[in-house]
Amino acid sequence: MSLALSLLVACSGVAGGDVPQDQEGRELIAKAMAATQSAIPLAEQDPNRPGFHFRAPARWMNDPNGPIYHQGWYHVFYQFNPYGDQWGDMHWGHARSRNMVDWEHLPIALWPTKSQREDHVFSGSTYRDGAGNPIIFYTSIGGRDPEQWVATPTDRDLIGWSKPAVNPVVSVRTHQPSKVDEWRDPYLLTEGGKTYMLAGGRQAGRGVVTAYEALNRELTQWKYRGILFQHPNANLIECPNLVKFGNRWLLLASHDGRVDWFTGGLDLQAMEFRSTRSGVLAEGSYASQVMVDKRRRPVHLAWVNTSDRRGWNGFMTLPSVLTLNRTGDVVRQPIGDLASLRDRMAALRGVELQGERDISPLIQGNQLELIADIDPGTATKIHLKLLASPEGEKAVTLTYDVATRTLVTPHRSPVVLAESGRLRIHVFLDRSALDVYADGGQVTQAVAFQPNTGGQGVRIAAEGGTARIRSLRAYTLRSARFDLQRFK
Repeated sequence: MSLALSLLVACSGVAGGDVPQDQEGRELIAKAMAATQSAIPLAEQDPNRPGFHFRAPARWMNDPNGPIYHQGWYHVFYQFNPYGDQWGDMHWGHARSRNMVDWEHLPIALWPTKSQREDHVFSGSTYRDGAGNPIIFYTSIGGRDPEQWVATPTDRDLIGWSKPAVNPVVSVRTHQPSKVDEWRDPYLLTEGGKTYMLAGGRQAGRGVVTAYEALNRELTQWKYRGILFQHPNANLIECPNLVKFGNRWLLLASHDGRVDWFTGGLDLQAMEFRSTRSGVLAEGSYASQVMVDKRRRPVHLAWVNTSDRRGWNGFMTLPSVLTLNRTGDVVRQPIGDLASLRDRMAALRGVELQGERDISPLIQGNQLELIADIDPGTATKIHLKLLASPEGEKAVTLTYDVATRTLVTPHRSPVVLAESGRLRIHVFLDRSALDVYADGGQVTQAVAFQPNTGGQGVRIAAEGGTARIRSLRAYTLRSARFDLQRFK
C-alpha cells in the first residue's frame, strides 16, 4: 500500500496558542484556561467518564482537528468550549502523545479573535508548507462570511500559536461567482507536485467538496479549481478527508451525524473524484480526521457525541488504522499500541456453548477488551453480555442473528456481516463507551451510553442450539494517562 504524500485533516475548528503574540490573545487564553481548570474537579468525579478514550480535561469537546506527527509527538487538536459542557465558544484544545494512547494535555491552542469579528474557530487541518513548517488551517466564523485562516507556531514544540496578518488566505471571493453555503473545514494534500485545499459545504441544496490549488510555497495564495465531489443524497458535507492507496482514493465526508466513505479515482485535470464503492465508517462517530503516523499509515480519529454528562461532554473514537481490501471497501482496525493498556487476561478455546455461560469468575470489569471467534453451530442467536448484573438480569448486550447474519449493537443500526459462517468480533468497553470491530474491521461502530446495569460481569450465550467458542481472549484494561502538568 502506498499513501498520498501528506494528509493531515480538516473538520470544524480554529487555530491558536499557548503564547500568542498579541495582548488580546493572551488575555482570552488566560480566561479560557481558568474557566476550564475550574471544571476539572466536577468532570473527574464522574465514574462513567471513559478511562482510555481521548477526552478534554473538562467541558465540551467535539471534532478532532489538525492531527500531525511532529518531532516524535502525535499532536491532536479539537473543537473545544472552555466555558461550558455544551456546544459554544469554539476554541482549539490541544494534546500530544508518544503513542496515541497516553496523553499530555497542553494549553489551549486557538481562540476567537474578537477584534477581528471572530466568534468561533471552527475545524481544520495542520499541514507543512514548502519549507516543512507546520501551519494550522481553520475556518474563521463571525459576523461576516466564513473565511479560511492560518495560524503559525511560536515555538518548536507547537505549544504556542499566532495568527499572521496575511489572514484570510481563502475567502468566498476566491470561488466567486460560484456560491457555496455552510463553507468550512479546510483539508490539505499534495499530489503530482501540487498542493490542494478541500473544503466542505452546500451548493444548490447538495453537499459538496470544493477544491483550491496553492499558488505559492507559503500556502497563503490559492485559486479555485471547482467542485471535486457532490454527495449523492446529503445536503451538506463537513470535514472532508482524502487519502491515497496505490491507484485508489478514499474520500470521507461527514453529514447528518455520520461519516460516509467513498472509494474510487481522482482526476486532477478535471478536478473530480469519481466514486465506485461507498459505506458508513465507524457508525456513531462524526467529523473524521486522518493522520499519517510514524509508519506512514493513515490513522482515523473521530468524535463521539454525548450531551448528558456533567462537567464534560464528548470523546474521540479509538485511533484506528485504515486500509482498503481487494474490492475497495474500507477496513478499520485499532492501533497496536492499545495493547499497552492490557492488564489481566482470560482465554477460552474449543469450548461448547449451550445456553448461557458466566465467565465473570475469569474476567470482569468496566474497562475490557474481548476478541472472539465463534462458530454458531446449531444456535440461532449468539449474545455477548457486558456489564452484566450479578443475577444476569441486566447487561449491555450485543446479539448476532445467525439466519440473517445480522449484528445488533445497542443504539446502533443492525449490520449484516460477511458470509464466513462465524462471528468474528473485537470489542472495547470503556465504562460508558463501546467500540466494535467485526469481520476483521470491515464493520465498525462506536457507542456512547449511560450504564445502568449495576454490574461488571461478562456472559456469553447461545440461543436455540449449541455453538462453539473457537477462541475467546478477554483483557482488563487500565486507564490511559492524561497528564495535566502543562495544562496551565
